[in-house]
Amino acid sequence: MQDCICYLRAINHHNSTIHVRSDQCTGEIVSSGTACGSCQGAVALCEYVAASARKNSVVLHHASYSQLVKKLNRSERQGQTARLKNLQSAKALKRLRVHQETWRVLFKLLGTHDVPGLHRIFKNSMWNNWSAEKLLEKVAMARDGKYLPRNYSPWEFDLAIAIYELGGAAALHALHNSPFALPTRTTLIDRRKDFHIRISIGSVNISDILANIETMFSDVGPHHKRVGIVLSMDEVASDGRLCYLTATDEIAGVCEHAETELNSVKMGKNTDVIRIVCEAVRAGKIHVGQEVLVAAFARLDETDYGAKPCLLLPTCKRGSYMDAALHIEKLRQAWDISPYGARLHGPILSMSSDGDPKRRPAYYVHCMVRRMVPSDPLFPLLGQLPGLNLRTGRNFETQDFDYKHTFKRICKLVCTRDGLVVNETVINKGLLALWLEHLTDTDWSQDSLFELLNPNSPSSSTQRVNTLLSPKDPQDVPRAVKLLTLIGDIRHMDTSELDPSEAKTHRSLSLLGETLNALTEPFVDPTLSLSKQIISLVLFAHLACALFMKHGSKFMPLHLYSDLQCMVRTAIFHVAHTKLLDPELKVFLCLLGDDVLEVLFGLARMIGGHSPNVDVDMLGQRFGSVLRLASIFLRHPGWEQHPQRLRLKRSRDADHLSPRNWIGDLRASQCDLTACWEEGVRAAESLLKSFDYEINFSELFKKEGVDLMRPKGGKYPGISLEVDHSIGDSDTNTTLATDTNAPEIDIEAIGSDTTKFPFLSYDGQAELNASGGRTAFTIPEHSIWMELEGGKLAHKKTVLRHFTDDSMDNDYNRSHDRLLRVRYFSIGGDKLDRSQSSIYTSQSRGPGFFGLGSLYETLVVLASAKPPKIGLAILQCTSIKQGSQTLSTAPADEIMHVSSKFDVSRQILSFVPLTQLSQQTPSSPASSTITWAWDSNYTTWDPPPKAGSQKSAPTGTGSGPRLNISVHGTLTYPLFSPKVKSILAGDQILEPIVDSLPTSISRTWIVAETDLQKVEEDLHKRVIRSDEIRQRLQSVGSIRSGYFPYTVSIAPGQTLEHITSSISPPVDQRGSLSCCICNASVKGADRQTHMGSHIRCSINGHLRRLLARYFDS
Repeated sequence: MQDCICYLRAINHHNSTIHVRSDQCTGEIVSSGTACGSCQGAVALCEYVAASARKNSVVLHHASYSQLVKKLNRSERQGQTARLKNLQSAKALKRLRVHQETWRVLFKLLGTHDVPGLHRIFKNSMWNNWSAEKLLEKVAMARDGKYLPRNYSPWEFDLAIAIYELGGAAALHALHNSPFALPTRTTLIDRRKDFHIRISIGSVNISDILANIETMFSDVGPHHKRVGIVLSMDEVASDGRLCYLTATDEIAGVCEHAETELNSVKMGKNTDVIRIVCEAVRAGKIHVGQEVLVAAFARLDETDYGAKPCLLLPTCKRGSYMDAALHIEKLRQAWDISPYGARLHGPILSMSSDGDPKRRPAYYVHCMVRRMVPSDPLFPLLGQLPGLNLRTGRNFETQDFDYKHTFKRICKLVCTRDGLVVNETVINKGLLALWLEHLTDTDWSQDSLFELLNPNSPSSSTQRVNTLLSPKDPQDVPRAVKLLTLIGDIRHMDTSELDPSEAKTHRSLSLLGETLNALTEPFVDPTLSLSKQIISLVLFAHLACALFMKHGSKFMPLHLYSDLQCMVRTAIFHVAHTKLLDPELKVFLCLLGDDVLEVLFGLARMIGGHSPNVDVDMLGQRFGSVLRLASIFLRHPGWEQHPQRLRLKRSRDADHLSPRNWIGDLRASQCDLTACWEEGVRAAESLLKSFDYEINFSELFKKEGVDLMRPKGGKYPGISLEVDHSIGDSDTNTTLATDTNAPEIDIEAIGSDTTKFPFLSYDGQAELNASGGRTAFTIPEHSIWMELEGGKLAHKKTVLRHFTDDSMDNDYNRSHDRLLRVRYFSIGGDKLDRSQSSIYTSQSRGPGFFGLGSLYETLVVLASAKPPKIGLAILQCTSIKQGSQTLSTAPADEIMHVSSKFDVSRQILSFVPLTQLSQQTPSSPASSTITWAWDSNYTTWDPPPKAGSQKSAPTGTGSGPRLNISVHGTLTYPLFSPKVKSILAGDQILEPIVDSLPTSISRTWIVAETDLQKVEEDLHKRVIRSDEIRQRLQSVGSIRSGYFPYTVSIAPGQTLEHITSSISPPVDQRGSLSCCICNASVKGADRQTHMGSHIRCSINGHLRRLLARYFDS
């Protein structure tokens, strides 16, 4: 084809064709009219040329004209583009240099200055597509304080609120003006209105409770679930002053009696209402509430378990238990009515408190109104547990009392002088001090630095024990847990070298230790599963029941025993309730009681910093702050500070345990209540059997009306009118543990007697309908300013302060009394003078010293004899007091001295007479002598009649038989070895004259008859020699148990007795005596006044004689 050459012949513009001719054309036309063969061959050449022309790039010498033109044009355009590109690159480079300088300046600015709100500036830059120059401009303006970005994120608002609540306005102001540039206080105002609590004034309105429930419980998370609810009630101390509520124009702080005594508490436009309120307070018709009653609902949840208050009521605490019952009924109905209550969060399972004397019977009348029947949903889970009380509230609620408070009450009980009784052994502070000092391998890591650095100091052990038994702070929960734990450790001590009385005491302490260990372990060991916790509580309940049946209120006050049994019962009911709600939910026993409410009180105090005291208005604000923080920490868990060194092994950590610390399996589905109950009962019966106490609980609880809450049947101990000695010593305690004005409560009649129990007829829905069904504030407009005479405006809060402050101190709110300012940080509690060390310590024991646990002899008056006689008694010391100081040991000579200032409390030992036979030898025949052996029991007696022949002596706790008697030191005669034989040797043949000794006794005290006679003669001489000593003789009533007085018939018509009628009993100092001057009969209470009249007459007569002599001269 390359050899073919064609020539262009013509171009037809009409039909767009070209005509070509081959250079080899013959010039002839074929007959068919077609071109010659050479020209026909040019067609392929033309097609080749056309194909080449269609190509974009071809070899230049093959290119057509058009192709060359196109290529030229293309090259020109490329050149133009290259020239423009070079120009644009120069401009871009120039711009980049400027941009680089901008960023350099920006980085330099950021690196050398702290720019407020920098992260929010960058967010604005991204959202608004700012240039670098504008970003630099804004950063520079922010540096100079001319620009502050306000696009706060939710976490910044949360952080600002947390800082404001914890650190106050000053802290937030500092952070607002810092590079963090947090929101100001005014910016947070609207966001801090979420937990506004209504305060009840005078009466409790259900609308206030409903409004507070909505405020506290309306906001729920995406993973919300229904759980059990606890209603907690307690009082918190307030400043006891009136305050003005700006939101409602009311005077708050008056007690509940304002409902009936005042028509209105609204301030209004003048001072009339203020004057009426002040006059009513001065007249005693109403009172300024010194405490605030707080009622709160708390979820039994793993995370959101904090108490949320729904009732704040200032109170003077002069109401009855029926008033408390009405408050509870309103709270219960409000929770059921509110759409944000039971329907959203769950039913009320228990009502808890700290054991308030008026609230306890109120809880009983609420939670004991019906007996569970087989058709009830809980009956299959609880109905087959013998001994469990099945009376509940209308919706199966149970009463509960805080376990931490019961721990403290037990510690207070054992630290009193009377103590408690276990197996006839009085366990009190002195006895515990003696035994605790002998504990080894004890963790004293909570001691002071001096004691840790000087562990071998002579006073170190004593000081440690005194710290536990005489705490500076009686509300110290870790100290209470520590003491209860150490009492439990006593049972592991080596007993091989104990004497008979020590062995007896150790067995009693061991049984008490087992009981207390079963009580505390479920609350302090986070590794326990729910089943183990229930088994331990069931074990405790049955051990306590057995000891209570044996000793009654001498073992434990009725109210304390009842509160503990209620606590155990509520724990078991909680498990059953949770099984019905959701078996996979966890049951946290650490949430029992009202501890979550106590935590709320503590946080409210803590937020106040150096101003912990509050009035009721400020208390509501503090509660709002606490709840606001709780919701923030729930969203940001990492912000909340937790204990950093919580080892969960020290007793001080027990007060900080929360659901997050528990690692045992606490799911309700994994706890078989029937199996746990049976195992706990078996363990209790086995343990009691090892302490010689046979009891069959199954047979016991078959009796009608007998269960753990009333083991003796009859009335419930929890509603007894008896004084609770777990609050303090019987001789100093003036606080009753119950409402003494309350009548006897008939539990069986609660469900139907609306006249006796008016709260049963209360209808919350009707009250709400009567008020229009409104729970939101509908308050008319009012001014916070009051116009005084002369047209001067004054804030109503200032006016109220002037009227209620007697001193007219304008700075009243800033000049609290010092005691008010520090009372929540003060150290109170015991009366131990730590500035002076004890004169005699446990290291003082030795020859010439005697102390706790030692044996003594004394004389007592047998008041039951007619006429009363004087008898010899052998006693075991339980307490030594010198003035106000309690000692564990003292020199015998000082105690027995005629000028002794010691008082010794003790128990009378039961000694039985035995005939001791001496072995026959070739040189001497066999002979017998009388000896006395301790049968390991103590004597109990009735209190002597009030009209007896002696001053009343302190006795044991509770009513019923007495175990303890207090004797002055001059009437004691210590029994030292070798006067006491402590072991029954094999070569002694002892034959009982009356009762045989228990077979379990292998070692006991033996006192020869000759020794008794010698001591008796010595004591008789002391009493006969000094009438003052005779007047100190103490009396015992009729003997209830034990072998006393020590008498025995040794032959027909011949009796050996250590009783005498030759000594006259002491004269009753309270009775009437004849005056030695005028022979008038004068009672003891009037004796001092009567003698004073004689002295006055004598002085006046002497003056008359002197005046007469003067005038005569």
